[in-house]
Amino acid sequence: MSSQPKHFKNHNQKLNEDPIADLILMWYKRMQSEAFKPIKLGALAFGPVTVLLFSLFVSNTTANLIAFSAFTISAMFIGFSIWLLGQILDHHTGTRGMQEVADPIREGSEGFFMTQYGTIAKLAVACSIGLFFIYTLREPVAGSELNIYFSTTGMAFITSISFLIGATCSAVSGYAGIWVSVRANIRVAAAARNDYNEAL
Repeated sequence: MSSQPKHFKNHNQKLNEDPIADLILMWYKRMQSEAFKPIKLGALAFGPVTVLLFSLFVSNTTANLIAFSAFTISAMFIGFSIWLLGQILDHHTGTRGMQEVADPIREGSEGFFMTQYGTIAKLAVACSIGLFFIYTLREPVAGSELNIYFSTTGMAFITSISFLIGATCSAVSGYAGIWVSVRANIRVAAAARNDYNEAL
């Protein structure tokens, strides 16, 4: 008796051939069931409720509310984008011949990305070290309240770490774009064989 979900067979995919895509597709299929309807409604209410609780119990200053609202909205849209990705992955991947063309393209694009960003990562680390020393040697900004809480070395450390976090987020977004596009392309091509509207 096989425990393999039905949709993997329908899409001519082997289990664990693309484990992240399989996981997202499995999550998407479960979310489509009636049992998960309260969870979907809860996810929609998550943002407004969280911001309201933050304003009541943590801080109600305008700057803090804007920052926390931006963080909450971003988290909600990450969840929504994963749901959209599940919707894309739920489409058929076409014939075996189409998959034989698409698989090397996927592997090549991801390999190129890893090589490219491996080099960029080394440059980012070197730049962050440079930023650390530049900010360590510079004079504190006169009249800044940050001088009360952070030393010059502390500000240099925060600046270099912030740079690395930004570089990491940029790399993750770039990889996510490639990851989605190479998987969406074959599904668009498969849909275009029968219906251009479905492909769009």
